[in-house]
Amino acid sequence: MPFPNVTPKTVTIGLTVSVGMFVAGLYASTLMMTINGCGHEYCIDVGEFQIALALWGTVHYTGYPLYMLLGSPFVALLRIASIPPAMGASLYSLVWETAAVAGLVILLRRWSQNVLLVGGVSLLFAVIEPVWVHGVLAEVYSLSMALTIAILYLTFELHERWSDQRGWVLALLGGLGVAHHRLLALLLIPVGLFLLPKAWRAKSFPRWLLLAGLCFGAGFLPYLDIPLRIALGSTWNYDQANLWQGFWRIFRGTEVAGLQQPQVTLSALLVAAQDIKQTLSTLLTWPGFILMGGAAAYGIWHTSTRWVTGLMVGVAASFILFALVFHDAVLIQASLMGVCLAGCVLLVVGASSLQRAWQTIGGLVCLGWAAWLLTNNWSFVTALTHNPGGIAYTATVEKLEAPSGSVIMAPWGSSYFALAYAQRVEGRMTDWQIVDHRANFKTLTAPTAHRVYTHADTLYVFGVPWWAEALGSPLRVVSAGPQLVMLTSEALAPPTQTGIRLGDHIVLDHWEIKPLGSESLNVVLYWSATDQPTANYSTFAHVSDQEVISKPEDLLAQSDYTAPVYGWYPTSQWIPHEVIREDHLLQGPFERPPKTIVIGMYQQDVNGAFLQLGQVILRQQAGSWIAILPNAPK
Repeated sequence: MPFPNVTPKTVTIGLTVSVGMFVAGLYASTLMMTINGCGHEYCIDVGEFQIALALWGTVHYTGYPLYMLLGSPFVALLRIASIPPAMGASLYSLVWETAAVAGLVILLRRWSQNVLLVGGVSLLFAVIEPVWVHGVLAEVYSLSMALTIAILYLTFELHERWSDQRGWVLALLGGLGVAHHRLLALLLIPVGLFLLPKAWRAKSFPRWLLLAGLCFGAGFLPYLDIPLRIALGSTWNYDQANLWQGFWRIFRGTEVAGLQQPQVTLSALLVAAQDIKQTLSTLLTWPGFILMGGAAAYGIWHTSTRWVTGLMVGVAASFILFALVFHDAVLIQASLMGVCLAGCVLLVVGASSLQRAWQTIGGLVCLGWAAWLLTNNWSFVTALTHNPGGIAYTATVEKLEAPSGSVIMAPWGSSYFALAYAQRVEGRMTDWQIVDHRANFKTLTAPTAHRVYTHADTLYVFGVPWWAEALGSPLRVVSAGPQLVMLTSEALAPPTQTGIRLGDHIVLDHWEIKPLGSESLNVVLYWSATDQPTANYSTFAHVSDQEVISKPEDLLAQSDYTAPVYGWYPTSQWIPHEVIREDHLLQGPFERPPKTIVIGMYQQDVNGAFLQLGQVILRQQAGSWIAILPNAPK
């Protein structure tokens, strides 16, 4: 039986709260809680935002002033409650994306009183991949979506009941949106054209337009937060935001001006169109995309919904056209979120002319669709947000064997952000100077600035020639711990003992076997050359529980490199009478207790045959690893 005290407003509030709570719980269960370790396109800027929000800093083009202005105090308050800043930054996105979905419920209730239809479509929108992703990690698009839905709500209100004052509020909201992210200008184009006839009939259109322009411009006032932060001593500032020319570079996005050029050649348009089609079909599925198209056609057919259908088709077309012509300017999934939103609105608008039973069936279909997307996207989202790469990278670098004041370099991006977060936010590794690849290494003033330390993987991005230009030649590359290297153009220390000769002037001066916990061994080798080696040799370290390794089953673990020092310092480039450190990590856990370690060098001939230069066999005796059978010199 009907409940006489339950009004439509009460139902709307209950539905909004219910959907919001479900979405907040879903997002919380997949939230990024630590420093970003994800390398996906979605995550490129996440680490920067996690740090900047915590340090009240400034970020890359175009500065995202409203996001930072509201986000830093949010993260600071959560930090007082013992919530780490990395997690607080993700919660900041969760709040905005949940608010956006809740706002969508209110927006859709204007067109349908069917709870299942409105709730189903709202939940469907919440689990579309980029919407979900941007609700669980520190990115700006959650705030963008909340602003988008607020702008659409005001647009609907103004269409039904025009008010000069609310028109100015919309202009202010539009200015805040465009200042926050230029992508929202695409929304304002169809919205502005749609409301222009209403504004034209205002008491004094020129006066209204002037004040609307002033309100829109006022939306850019959050940019004052950037110089204010710098004046108050911010220690995390992108580019030269403290200088006016640097500020304007960030404001205009000059750094990516090339990506902002329209691509209108036939080949470029075809590639972009294919990408748009593929992305939308992935995000919405082909049946869903066709269903949204059918809803749009049905909405156009009915006079009562023609105006809103035309507006939402215009919104979708605006974002699609941008993704087509400026394909590389913005991550395409972010560009097409506006299309997904428009499609969800069209589903409800199109169904609003149907009988209630059909609306209920439509709601059930959308709930099933949402459940399928939730199941399908769950593993992808959790893989992004639970990627331990940032934590693992920091843990590796933290084991670096480098003196106080040393310069540690990581490329700008997730690697650098992980180290910067550990140092500047968590207070770790404070004895080192952590820089990114843009540093001028020749002018750094650290006591050991002539020696730069980095993760070995950095050399895949910035290779030996790059380092030789940055530090000088001839460049030396030596290990500084497992997966870590030290680069310098200065002479290395000379040998201090006789060592064991392997051949071709190469000497194993000494070694260290370092247990890592109870499951692995780090074999540290110190090589030198009495003269220039004539060839390049691979290097290895094998561990066994047997006295002699005669078959593969005898191996407990092994480490081989095509060249010494993780493959980066070929023996033919060694400078005589300098000690080169090399680390071999023998990963456990070992099934049997290690007894023998074999280390040495070899090369492979043109026929693929392995030619051993020499080897040294170490045997554990009284807690030490002693050489028992070195090869004779060659």
